[in-house]
Amino acid sequence: MRLRSLILTTVVVCFSVFSIHAQTEDLFYLPFGAVHALQHKDPLALEHRFFNAPSMHEYGTVVLVPETAGRSGMHVKTAATLRGAMHRLYFPWEWGRPPVRGELRLDLLPDALWTQISKVDESTVTGTVLTEGSSGLAHTYFAIRFSRPIKEYGKTGQTQEGLEGVLAFPVMEGTDLSVYFSFDLAREQQTFANDGELEIHIAFSAVDTKGALQNLETEQAGKSFESLVWEMEQVWEQALSVVHIEDPGQTESQAAYKNRFYASLAESMAWPVIAQDVDGRYRGGDNSVRVADYHVHYQGFYTAGWAAYPLTTLLKPQMARQFAASVLTWVDQHVVGALPGIDFRKEAVLLLTDAQAKDILPDSMVPLVTQVLEKTVANPYLLLIPKTRKLGFVPVEFAGAEVSLESTLDFSYVNWCFIRMASAMGNANAVQATRPYVTAYQWLLDGKQGYARPRNEDLLFYNGKDSLAHKDALLYVPHNMEDVVDRARGRREYGKRLDQAEPFAELPYLYVWTTTPWKGQEQIREMIDKAAHRQPEDETPALPPQWFVFSSLGLYPLCPGTDQYVLGVPAFKKTTLRLEGGKELVIEAPQMSVKNRYVKNVLWNGKQHNKAYITHRELMQGGVLTFVMGSLPARLKTFRGENLPYSYLKK
Repeated sequence: MRLRSLILTTVVVCFSVFSIHAQTEDLFYLPFGAVHALQHKDPLALEHRFFNAPSMHEYGTVVLVPETAGRSGMHVKTAATLRGAMHRLYFPWEWGRPPVRGELRLDLLPDALWTQISKVDESTVTGTVLTEGSSGLAHTYFAIRFSRPIKEYGKTGQTQEGLEGVLAFPVMEGTDLSVYFSFDLAREQQTFANDGELEIHIAFSAVDTKGALQNLETEQAGKSFESLVWEMEQVWEQALSVVHIEDPGQTESQAAYKNRFYASLAESMAWPVIAQDVDGRYRGGDNSVRVADYHVHYQGFYTAGWAAYPLTTLLKPQMARQFAASVLTWVDQHVVGALPGIDFRKEAVLLLTDAQAKDILPDSMVPLVTQVLEKTVANPYLLLIPKTRKLGFVPVEFAGAEVSLESTLDFSYVNWCFIRMASAMGNANAVQATRPYVTAYQWLLDGKQGYARPRNEDLLFYNGKDSLAHKDALLYVPHNMEDVVDRARGRREYGKRLDQAEPFAELPYLYVWTTTPWKGQEQIREMIDKAAHRQPEDETPALPPQWFVFSSLGLYPLCPGTDQYVLGVPAFKKTTLRLEGGKELVIEAPQMSVKNRYVKNVLWNGKQHNKAYITHRELMQGGVLTFVMGSLPARLKTFRGENLPYSYLKK
């Protein structure tokens, strides 16, 4: 598939620019690139977010603002690299003549601890932004090279007492730094094709300005804007070609599904981000400079959702190995000795456990991963862990009713992950000591009503006005669904609870534990349709992009940390996944139509498949997964016993 000719609802490739629209933002980035260039709140401004921390919510910001002198018609084209971006600015002409002078303002974070900008040569500047991050001091270093010599420059704000208005000072420092640069954009006597244009190359580093300059030289030096755009298109084409959709005679809705699918696949590649310079240096968990000798270092691992890392494990296993290596190095470098993340480190724990369960990591790493998980789930230095281990749950006083429920579920899940690894090691003592925490969520289930309710620190149920606002929060416990069904008074009553619950990503797949699995198929189709036709101005929460990718394939990793995918209903008649080692997985539903929307049977390589799930190991062998579709729901088709997915307390 040529991306050049692909027009998507949220991914647009139009000859000279690749743009991903996330809500109202125009984002430019390469898959897992460290820099996101986007449109600022000022429509003419170019904002660059450099992800320099373990969290995807922390970044250094550099904003470039072209000054138009009141003239309209300014426009910008952008190309992305792994560690930076390139912009081509077209300053507006007036009366058929190009502007003689152009001006650009460089704004740094107003709440930075310290900022500095240095003029290196006539067209190059470097900068430093130091901010306070969740893991200590956050470092952002950048280098900018202009296509034209800097004519004049200076500070636009008061940043150094006694130096206001000083021009041509090569080093400018402060805590609220704004600097302007002016350029000659045209010659007075002759007109040239590039008059009024200014190209800006920018690159970032978390190590130092030398690293930023080296990243700039390696990724952009000697390359035209057109060549960078071509490279960007090739990278995206290769990244998205791991899935090929064949849907002859597609309807308008099918085209929307296809557009949304590739948009979601692209959005799923926004994080984690590459965290090392081109020379392998990166800033480690102890904030010192390290060198990645044996792996490519990534960061930005939380918060990612349940399906994020399983999607990488399925489609890009080599990258999943790099992710695992990155979080493991963090443990050695950080004084606390825990995985990166917040609270119980669910995302990093999930990543490692899921990779191990799906044979992404070698068996020789089981002892190391088990040791790392043990350090994390029982770490006395992580504020929430000692209190939760003592009480058995996260009290409502910690951060409110919703967080109490979500965090207690996370606590249960990460301890289950550790038990999985400890069991593989034959560590019976660790398993026995951890077992009570695996079902910690049970503390927050009201036995009388069967609803989820937070508790206070005094062990009594919370009775605030919002005590039942999230009563369905524990309908989904990924590692122990049979227990959830039992506590809801059986399959029929649990199905009624699902019918009445507000929709959430995993809800349709929970119907395999009920007497009406076909209802889940209906909901999946409805949710896919709504997501495919969702408009940017829609205020309802968007489904995670990984959910759309998995659900369109007819698979979902309902319990990350096992090798199982629960079967749903595919969105396309034929999809081919290009697997590691050159094998192919074909997922087909040849009879699917607007009328035929229910799954009658599933075949694996032509043989009847009676389970509600299929394993990762089976899929990785390659083959054909066939969904036999019909116009009526298979009301008599239910799942019991070994045909149901994994559950910790499975009977």
